[in-house]
Amino acid sequence: WFDERDRIAVADSAKIVGLNCLGVVNANTAAAIKYAIDGKASNHDSDIADGQAGDSSGKSTKPALKKSVSSKYRTQTVMFFDFGAGSATATIARIAVDAKTGAATAVKVLGHAWERDIGGRALDEVIIDRLASDFDEQRGSQATPSRQLPRVMMRLRKEAQRVREILSANTETQV
Repeated sequence: WFDERDRIAVADSAKIVGLNCLGVVNANTAAAIKYAIDGKASNHDSDIADGQAGDSSGKSTKPALKKSVSSKYRTQTVMFFDFGAGSATATIARIAVDAKTGAATAVKVLGHAWERDIGGRALDEVIIDRLASDFDEQRGSQATPSRQLPRVMMRLRKEAQRVREILSANTETQV
């Protein structure tokens, strides 16, 4: 999260090594630009007719496309979400696509938000609390609470990380 002074320092550093820096963007904006350059925004040609993609049940399965004022272009609004170890970032970008060629012609960031207190470590703590409570419940009220046992907490922390990694690609897992 660079402020203006940090951005100028990066641009000056680029100039020193002989690069022409046109601007400094954050990671999600760079992802939006790459998404457009890679042609992913142009892969939804069949969705132009009614402006929405969907399956037979009517549920949306792809990002909705909206026709712009000119029939020469159409737009696609996409969200880029980064759930990192220490923070979460979300960016909403609108990508303009040439209707004939399918090539992206512009990327406009509509909104960008960052939450520094939500991330993988915070999610680990929630999972650890849940596992510790369940573990204490199974052991009964007479046993020493798991939060006072360093070895147990170390194992629960390791299990919480494993669960978070599995849940990043799956909807459920066993603990």
